[in-house]
Amino acid sequence: MLTGIVRPDGEVVQYSAILTDSLTSTVVWNQTFAVPTAEALQPGVLDRVSKSLSLVLGSPRGPLHAAARQMLASAQPIEGRFSPYLCRVLFDLYRETGGTGEAARANACYAALSEDDRASPPVLAAMASLLAEQAGPVGEAAPEDRFTRAAEDVRRAIGMDAISSFVWEQQARLHETLGERAAARAEFSSAVQLNGANVDALAAYARLLALGGNLADAEAMARDAAEASPSPPPWYLGVPALLALRDGDFDRAIACAELYAQADHELGPILAIMAAQRAGDSAVVNRYLPQVLDVTAFRAKGVLPRLRERVGDDQLLDSIRTALIQAGVPPMALVRGF
Repeated sequence: MLTGIVRPDGEVVQYSAILTDSLTSTVVWNQTFAVPTAEALQPGVLDRVSKSLSLVLGSPRGPLHAAARQMLASAQPIEGRFSPYLCRVLFDLYRETGGTGEAARANACYAALSEDDRASPPVLAAMASLLAEQAGPVGEAAPEDRFTRAAEDVRRAIGMDAISSFVWEQQARLHETLGERAAARAEFSSAVQLNGANVDALAAYARLLALGGNLADAEAMARDAAEASPSPPPWYLGVPALLALRDGDFDRAIACAELYAQADHELGPILAIMAAQRAGDSAVVNRYLPQVLDVTAFRAKGVLPRLRERVGDDQLLDSIRTALIQAGVPPMALVRGF
């Protein structure tokens, strides 16, 4: 149960929110926002306060889901306890890391649901994302077949629930994976309009915009996701790294890029190299250069041909080319396999 109190306190107005377990009456979480009195008299103050609360409560890592996440992190057996909610929490854990282990746990959970549950829109959409993003064992469906099946399932989900932010987010991710950026932008836009507290959609939409050359449009969403939601996963930090590079805050750019490199083994190390060069930190450059040269997709296609599949900003690509040449990457490795 969520309750709250508003009270004046000197020169500020205090907005306090309290989340209580309705069965035990135990306080699960509370947070207070202090707003200057003059600002509290403005008509938009409730929108700003509610947005701040929603970014915490709407996060998969927020207090509403802490008990489920704690249980899943323990050694407790979950067989026989599968539910669409528990599967969704497992899916959110997968989304944070992209790991095959987390994907397998989520898939196993969804597979154990009843046929009716598996036909529900959020379950269909989540399973479609897992199918598209995780290659199966050798001999299973080819990528084209997986994408086709995933597209059919997510379309069915949208047909049944066209106002689900989560479903639109999965549709957008699928189109982004397929390189259909215009469709992905429109679908991410729908996702964040339907639920402004869907922090995964905010972060993913911001990244798509930033890599497409619209860093200014991405800024507010990226900052909301990375700074106003709890425990942001490493993949949220790509756009903040680009923002710090733009602003000349190279120490922060290095810190964000090093975190982002944990999630994005292609762009993360490159952003770390770019930031380190501008900061004059050769140790960071030397640490990440071998990682760039070891990326399988770069070795197969060349660095820039592979990046063009993800990055639509020619200016960013030019900066990457310059930075990698200065770091010692052979020019031919930038344009063809090596």
